[in-house]
Amino acid sequence: MKKLHKAVSLAVVIGTLSSPFMAGGVFAASSSNAVSMTQTKVNFVYDFLALLGQSPDKSGTSPFSDVPTQSWQWGWVHKALDLNLVQPDSSTVFGAKDRVNGAFAADLTVKYLGIKLPSGTTALAFAEQNQFFNGINPSSNMTLADELNFVGQVEKYAINNQQVVPASWNMSQSAAQALTQALSNASSATYSQIEMNMKLKMGMNVTAAGQKDAALAKALTQLAQPINMIGQFEMQKLNDQISMYGVLNSGVPSGTGNGQTVKVQEYLQGGKLYMNQGQGWQLLPVSENLQTLMNSQTGGVNLSLSTFAKLTATPTSTGYQYQGSLSSQGFQNEMNLILRNLPVGGLSGGVSNSQMQSLMQAIMKSMQGSVTIQVAKVNGLEEVTGENIQLSLSIATKDLQGAVPASAQTQFQQMVNEVSAITEQENGTVQISYNKVPVNAPQGLPQ
Repeated sequence: MKKLHKAVSLAVVIGTLSSPFMAGGVFAASSSNAVSMTQTKVNFVYDFLALLGQSPDKSGTSPFSDVPTQSWQWGWVHKALDLNLVQPDSSTVFGAKDRVNGAFAADLTVKYLGIKLPSGTTALAFAEQNQFFNGINPSSNMTLADELNFVGQVEKYAINNQQVVPASWNMSQSAAQALTQALSNASSATYSQIEMNMKLKMGMNVTAAGQKDAALAKALTQLAQPINMIGQFEMQKLNDQISMYGVLNSGVPSGTGNGQTVKVQEYLQGGKLYMNQGQGWQLLPVSENLQTLMNSQTGGVNLSLSTFAKLTATPTSTGYQYQGSLSSQGFQNEMNLILRNLPVGGLSGGVSNSQMQSLMQAIMKSMQGSVTIQVAKVNGLEEVTGENIQLSLSIATKDLQGAVPASAQTQFQQMVNEVSAITEQENGTVQISYNKVPVNAPQGLPQ
């Protein structure tokens, strides 16, 4: 495949990051050990509120030396103080770098839910009784993986026990409960098989100056055909150990405009990730602590409920069909959570977290998406059996400036002069089954 034009390369990166089917794997590959990082007080507050669909309150002036007014933390800390969820260490120090344990998480949650505890019952006891910790040791300092799991259980409790249906969902309580239960069951299933079919079409709006650039015109042929991705994955989860085998066939545009198919096999076992791209199996060096990452992604929720908006439910002969839109703010909160906690320098040549956040903000600003979810009873349990996600976006290239390193600003300005916007259309469908099919190791793995 010939070298990509710089504008085409950026379009491919944007297409990957904006896809709910692909973004998680990108961050997994570049940041496999970060979910085991211990959470700080300020990060926990941000992640908790963002996952539950709250917005920051950036008004006023921060009195805390460790949370400056101009920092990203202040809006979230101010929001938590407004809701009386946390206490600062002192009048001038919030305690941004304090470690967080189960007692802190439970106390914050009880206040957030507005629970009036019976006399003699602590917030920690209430959280344990309602299984908020879900296997987490509440006496230990919490990690990002722990918090993702914990907040997923809090969301589930709010809908099932407090009869709190998100304001943008237009459905009955029973339909909302079926969806939350299905999402929980799907992420913790012992056996699951996934078939994925996705089409990704990227393009660019070229200016008059760009139309005169022969190199750009030639490079645009690389985006003339959609990228077709067909994948089959088998997963098994026993005793918190995840095994996964998958085959992904991608129709990738080549430098001449003629599509070529790339076949990739992946196998995960015991925290080690192997890949075969047609030249034999190789152990990937990024797989350290990957088991922890996979447990965090499948132990509670993958996308929080706040990522769904204007959701409706239609009864079917086997369960429900849910239709609605993707909340760009909710999805941005999800991605910001990852970017706040994970080092992403390996993703794109040393791009910093702040630059990646700027890129994600530009993507989410223009994103429009719809989602359809199929839920049915499988072996007596509510399960997600199918999903369809459609996305479209058109990003003005000038909005990407904050994501570009200073050393590349000159080239970036040249691109802005030639390309006014980068566009994307995505249509992805997933079918999920839950048959008892053990995952066997493929032949030829390195010893």
